[in-house]
Amino acid sequence: MTVIMLIVLLCKRISMGKAGVVFPMPKKVVYSYAIFVIITALTLFLNGEYGAYDFTKMFLSYYLNCFITFFAFEYYINDQKQLKAVIYFLLALIIVDGVVTVLQHIGNPIGKAIAMVITTVSDEVSDISSDGNYDINQLFGASLPIGIFGRVFTNANCLATIGIMSMAYMFTKVKRIEKLGLIGCLFFCFFSCFVTQERTAFAVFLLTAAYLFFKEKNNKKILFFAVLAILIFVVYYLPDLLLSDKLGRISNTNFKEDDRMVIWAMAVEFLKQNLLLGGPVSYSKMTDIAPHNFFLLAFINSGLVGGIVAIYIYIYMIWISLNFFLSKRMGTVRTLAGSVLIYSAICLFHNASIVTGDTLIFILFPIFLKASLILKADSRVIVKRF
Repeated sequence: MTVIMLIVLLCKRISMGKAGVVFPMPKKVVYSYAIFVIITALTLFLNGEYGAYDFTKMFLSYYLNCFITFFAFEYYINDQKQLKAVIYFLLALIIVDGVVTVLQHIGNPIGKAIAMVITTVSDEVSDISSDGNYDINQLFGASLPIGIFGRVFTNANCLATIGIMSMAYMFTKVKRIEKLGLIGCLFFCFFSCFVTQERTAFAVFLLTAAYLFFKEKNNKKILFFAVLAILIFVVYYLPDLLLSDKLGRISNTNFKEDDRMVIWAMAVEFLKQNLLLGGPVSYSKMTDIAPHNFFLLAFINSGLVGGIVAIYIYIYMIWISLNFFLSKRMGTVRTLAGSVLIYSAICLFHNASIVTGDTLIFILFPIFLKASLILKADSRVIVKRF
């Protein structure tokens, strides 16, 4: 599949001829990421874990896909119409995922059957109806749904980061039926993300949406529908919401054996002895629980130099996104920047990131960059250079 994607991308670039890309994106991130991948490979050679970590397979299956994805958005999005089409396609995909998630949540066998067909992660499929740490009957939902993305946390990440995109055109001049559809999509993603029981994704999703609504506080109609939707949700589930144990993992903050603080302490102890060259294989022999933190994972997987490069990319993405997220103009771009920030926040408590070759950020960030360039050109809005 990766080879097919690469061939299609090369054919697209050749067909564009000398004209090239209409709105070329700054390449600092992708060049820095290439340096990170090379340093990671060299570090694994030096610490003797290149073969055990199976880096060649990792590169072909994950890292290479990140580069392909970035340049795919570079070549295929050249105007507002194409930008909107891509965003709406992602929203349609996340609605499908939300439907499957809810089916799994209520225990409908169709939801599990879809997961069995789409995903290859058999252990995740078998756990759709059982957390292992909680009694199903005491959960707000009767499952930990993986949707169509194979893992619970991946499902929650996609629901949060793509779901927030429904606000990209919510405050623009669109037809009423389209605006209502976007509002419905947003709150459906809220609910679907909630039933995944992933606390970080749901909390950051909720806070980001609240901020974006606050920035558009003069739009009374949108706020009216938003408040109405929230009231419907609260009233419908009020009996359960009054019982904290019905919120499942969302309300559970008890420290357990595998709590984040314990995991982080173990990772820090490992890095005290292995900071220079790291060692993901050595770390996995010490514990089978990944660090669940971007910074710790960067140093463990890629060593000191590779970790510094990864952190540079991470901070650069946040800095650029935050500039637009806090701006007073270009609401569509602000929303897409919020999507990148949601992902970045989740990285602090989970493992999927640029370090592991997660493709999602190379979908979110290029869309944000393209939107900032296209809308700047169309509206003559002056923005800072990247």
